[in-house]
Amino acid sequence: MAGASPSSVDDGTSPISAGPDGPQLYMRQEMEEIVSKKFKKFVKLPCAECGAAACKRFADSGPLVVKAMLETFWCGECGRLLCESHRHAHTCERHDARKEALAAMDPEKLRQRIEEEKKQKLAAEEAAKAPQKAAAAAADERRRRRYVIADKTQLVTNFIHLASREEGRSVTEIDQLLAYYGRAYRIQTFLWNEYESPTLPGIADKEWEELKDIYSSVMDILNVVVAVPRNGNWEEPDDWVELDMTNDWEEGAGPPRGTVLQPTLAEARALGNRLRDEAGQPHQIPHPRAVPPRHATPEPAGGAREA
Repeated sequence: MAGASPSSVDDGTSPISAGPDGPQLYMRQEMEEIVSKKFKKFVKLPCAECGAAACKRFADSGPLVVKAMLETFWCGECGRLLCESHRHAHTCERHDARKEALAAMDPEKLRQRIEEEKKQKLAAEEAAKAPQKAAAAAADERRRRRYVIADKTQLVTNFIHLASREEGRSVTEIDQLLAYYGRAYRIQTFLWNEYESPTLPGIADKEWEELKDIYSSVMDILNVVVAVPRNGNWEEPDDWVELDMTNDWEEGAGPPRGTVLQPTLAEARALGNRLRDEAGQPHQIPHPRAVPPRHATPEPAGGAREA
């Protein structure tokens, strides 16, 4: 096959190398550009083995489809363009040379090379997964933050509700507390809904700031604060401390504390369905007629009971 001509260089179909009688060899990028920009010429390019149109079968397809099938007509080892029949039977000199080199290699060096290739492959796979892992970690952190502010909001809301029902308070105080309770309850409902089924890209900062303002106003009225167990165990508290309204991701926060997330309703429902499926089908209850009831009065002869 003749080498590349000046015209082939101008139209973007130049090979990476071609001897005077050798086949045209293409790099992947060149092959993809030909498919994308010179598709009509691409389907007429000759097979490196037989000279027939190598990709005529793709004439009715589109460039996007063909680019996804690049390996079916192009050899990534040597860069040859091949028709369907010769692509399957093709073994290029580079592939053969590598096989010969591996066969002649010292067994220990071959083992080391294989191990190194495995490490490189694993490293490449991990690098490819890194964006997905980062996105998943960010989603988990948003979920944790939604839970933290919803949980604190519920504590404040319950506190206001209990305070409004204490005896001895003036009508003015009760009215103020009930008004704050209504606002806090609305925020609490919204924040738990955000935890269950988020509608915001981040956390509900606006509602959380409003809740903190409500809590500050209630403390001014009552002159008391919400207390929570230091160890987080309401059943066996070790000590009681003021509820920290500065979250661990906010400026001025103290040391981070572990957060145990409760499952969402959807997660709890899915877990229940899985446990039910794992338990298998319920045992079949025997038909009442198959086993006579215990302590049953036997039927009298003739099939009729005595009066």
